[in-house]
Amino acid sequence: MLFRSDADKNVQSLWRVSADGGQPARQLTRGQADSSPAWSPDGAKIAFLRADGGAAQLWVMPADGGEPEQVTTLPLGAGAAVWSPDGTKIAFAAPVDLRAVPGEDDAARARRAAAPVVTTRIDYKADGSGLLRTVRKHLHVLDTGSGEVRPVTEGDWHAGVPVWSPDSAKLAFGAATAPDSDLHYRAPVYTVDVSGGFAKPELVALGDGLGFPAAWTPDGAALIVAGTPSVPFGHLHLLRVSLTAPAGVTGPAEVTDLTATLDRNVMPGGPGYPGGMPQLADGGDTVMFCVRDRGCSHLYAVPADGSGEPRAVVAGAGRVVAGLSVSAGKAAGALAT
Repeated sequence: MLFRSDADKNVQSLWRVSADGGQPARQLTRGQADSSPAWSPDGAKIAFLRADGGAAQLWVMPADGGEPEQVTTLPLGAGAAVWSPDGTKIAFAAPVDLRAVPGEDDAARARRAAAPVVTTRIDYKADGSGLLRTVRKHLHVLDTGSGEVRPVTEGDWHAGVPVWSPDSAKLAFGAATAPDSDLHYRAPVYTVDVSGGFAKPELVALGDGLGFPAAWTPDGAALIVAGTPSVPFGHLHLLRVSLTAPAGVTGPAEVTDLTATLDRNVMPGGPGYPGGMPQLADGGDTVMFCVRDRGCSHLYAVPADGSGEPRAVVAGAGRVVAGLSVSAGKAAGALAT
């Protein structure tokens, strides 16, 4: 982020720096509010959000620099890009007004935004968003070849950030879909098939708890989730949710607590909170994740199959890890000391 004194405002741009620090940082974009960059699986492109004077939309540009292309024009904007493993699709969560009608113009949206707020729920506003009115967050999928954007969830609830299955056919996400979730909050883990037409999400785990899916194991057999089996709760845990059951076995998915011996709160990160979403490393054999410890956020690792104990990777008094990205045997993040 840059602060431009002549404009008296924050200006956010994307920069590229070599992982080994051998090359100087290079500015890639020159928008007024560029954020949330995401590499394509082949490393050739970067998708990002740009909010220059309006709702943030998705743009895509060559990773080596070049002219970015706007790929969404949604009325209320788009969300951070999540590339499919095969690179043919981008998923994101975006705001949708349940009362919007096809073809309406900005004037109609402005009139609805200025109308009195009538609500029957106690979750009618949110930090950072204000009054929600009839706006809900739902998942969309962009076809990178055709440019088509289509919604893949709908309803009077908010969908969480999606993660792709290894075959690029399904999305996993957390969502508080129950009509009384404003009074008795729980946000189970769902999956939805996006390989064809519109499909109904399938509840897979944590029906009485909440989950933030972070990664799908490479074999597609399980999800790595920051969550808890029940609410109310004390700590978030790092969970392995099995998506396959032995022959003849029915019932809830098997959930393994990878941090059962660690009396610390898993920190998936968020506005105003350090930490970062858990990431797979070592070809899917290890999970890197952040925990809160004495007011700081530390980086830990644990076997993804639950066969070992969590171990500290970056810890110590006064150390705060914020943001986490893992690739090619290296973990990157912001470290405050």
